[in-house]
Amino acid sequence: MIPQKCKKKDLIYSNDQYSVTIDIKAGTFKEFEKINLVKIKISSYENINKISKIPSVISVSSKKTKFNCDIKLNKKYNFTANDLKARQLLWEQNETSGAGKN
Repeated sequence: MIPQKCKKKDLIYSNDQYSVTIDIKAGTFKEFEKINLVKIKISSYENINKISKIPSVISVSSKKTKFNCDIKLNKKYNFTANDLKARQLLWEQNETSGAGKN
């Protein structure tokens, strides 16, 4: 897709079927739309660390059925060093368990 519009803070890509809006400053998606069918709007993000963000408020609306839904993040899990070690051990076990099998 080729950028169609550029507002002060948003870059909008669109074609006959889809439209995508991106926040230029944050580099995050703000809105996805399947033209005349459904729109997904992400109105806010929450940081999970210094570089990663997750959507915290998402609105979904259907143009055909007039269905609207707001999804809000209630809790987020903060990974600890022990969680990461356990995941690494599990990954290492899976990597070595299949080695050499035909």
